[in-house]
Amino acid sequence: MADKTYAKDIKNRLSVNEIFTDRENERAVFWRHYRELEYEYENKAFNESPHLINYYGEVGIGKSTLLQKIKRELLERDKKAHCILIQMQNTDVVERLFIRKLVREFTGELGIPFKITEQILKRLSRTLDGIKEDDNLSSKISESAVISAINIASPFMGGIPGAIASGVSSAADIAEKAEQIFGINFLNLASDLAGGKLFELKSRIENASVQDLENFMPAIFLKELEDGIKKQKKPVVVMLDTYEFLINPLSKDPVFIERDILLRRQKTGLIGGVKGILWVIAGRFSLSAIKRSKDDNAWDKLNPDEHLIGLLSMEDRLDYLEYAGIDDEELRNHIAKITNGLPMHLHLCVKQYYDTEGNKEKQLAKSTYADSLDLAFDRYFQRMQNDNTGNLATVLSLFDDGWTDEMIDSISPRLPYYDNSAYHRLKRDTSIIKFDEKRQVYSVERNAKKVFSNLVGEYEKKKT
Repeated sequence: MADKTYAKDIKNRLSVNEIFTDRENERAVFWRHYRELEYEYENKAFNESPHLINYYGEVGIGKSTLLQKIKRELLERDKKAHCILIQMQNTDVVERLFIRKLVREFTGELGIPFKITEQILKRLSRTLDGIKEDDNLSSKISESAVISAINIASPFMGGIPGAIASGVSSAADIAEKAEQIFGINFLNLASDLAGGKLFELKSRIENASVQDLENFMPAIFLKELEDGIKKQKKPVVVMLDTYEFLINPLSKDPVFIERDILLRRQKTGLIGGVKGILWVIAGRFSLSAIKRSKDDNAWDKLNPDEHLIGLLSMEDRLDYLEYAGIDDEELRNHIAKITNGLPMHLHLCVKQYYDTEGNKEKQLAKSTYADSLDLAFDRYFQRMQNDNTGNLATVLSLFDDGWTDEMIDSISPRLPYYDNSAYHRLKRDTSIIKFDEKRQVYSVERNAKKVFSNLVGEYEKKKT
């Protein structure tokens, strides 16, 4: 049933994040896993099976809203709780860029140092991206708890990273190849470093090939993350939203469905290899339904707790439309039917209703309301073009890491299509702009961002 406490807010702000559904069952699943992990932390004994929840369903069904609501609930319960929410993007298919994002998130949220991983990333950035940095690599590495502690080779023992699987076949082969690359025996790392090979390791990283660095970096990152998680006092929650940006099981290209090996690799991947994390993955597809022939690292072997995010019931749709302020019963029934229970589509129809408030005949005409989510976004985009907000929203959608008001103020004279009134109208439109309270930044909502990108391409074609 709808949560009527939001009724007035929906009518005034039309916020898609306050859609009339509690998703009570799905939220209960999260809290069950979280309490189980709390118990494991209290007893300092972690289960072998990872905590992995998979919410899946159609675009616009409310998966992102669900994750945001769970995160809010968690932080309301404990302001010091650890929750990382990552919106997956196309660039995450490049493993080193995904690792760089994870390093930034884990360091920012938990303060975990990734001294060796960061130096490898910087070396790769200088080589592949042309980024120049003058850091003292030796001092950075010497501070890493990893070097003075446990064998970095341990992540390799249960399996072999996909990137080097074709070149080595056993732990001994890995150790031999590692010694060739880095001059360090990974099976006896602490002893080698105590023997004065630290400077040699620094030199080897600087001079190793890009391929070798990319091959071994995932295992090093995994070990540094594992050491950092062991120092935590309470559960760590990591949410990966819009997972379809990383992998598409419908693709016939085998490369396309292997891009998530870093996450799902048995015992040596992020989910199976690092205890103490509750993973929540949301996307269009069920993880266990992703079939891979003869794959020992298939998702179903990690036993994901999977839940289909269903469409809103007719009762919830009508409840939402009534409390959103649509008084005409026939129009409510029509919108409830054509939207098929997609929260985003419902929200856009309500926006259309208020955008045509000055024209009662048009406002009540059934043809005014798009019968598909894409067409609803298309019409909304066209309406935005009339007052310049559409072009500005398209420009802002290019800010992948978000922006602040101060940033916009400083660049507004050079920002294409910038208009102060249009900017503030956009900020009030929560179907387009979202605000991250923790990071204190604005960003374009992911569904809107994707549609803007597609529509801009279509409009450019029409112009030419």
